Amino acid sequence: MDAQNAVAEKAESDVDLPRALVKRIVKAKLAALSGDESKEFGISKDALTALSESTKVFISLIASTANDICQEKRRSTVNADDVFNALQDLDFQELVAPLREQLEVFKEAVKERNKNRPSKKRKGAAEPPRSAAKQTAAAAA
Repeated sequence: MDAQNAVAEKAESDVDLPRALVKRIVKAKLAALSGDESKEFGISKDALTALSESTKVFISLIASTANDICQEKRRSTVNADDVFNALQDLDFQELVAPLREQLEVFKEAVKERNKNRPSKKRKGAAEPPRSAAKQTAAAAA
């Protein structure tokens, strides 16, 4: 039984959310709700653990429901619409509109980042990339 418990414990720790990230999100939200962004908020270890665990449960519930929706449609990849439908099925309709907006903001940011990133097609494929040693030797010559 000890081996099973060790495996179960390891599997559970693999899905733990980064505590520092959860703490940062909670502190930022508390500061925003207080109206004083400069104010520092503390959070106890127990509160941080409770928030982390409840967040894991919430994410697991949404992911499982979205996966069920996806399988009903005979697909193997969960997409954003599956997640939005899962939120509605779980009576979290009030989250759908703001999440859709944030998804669009994210897509625009990715599109803008990719537009500003030089692509191989724009650089031209006439000259293969050189190693650092070759670049140094060419510069010295």
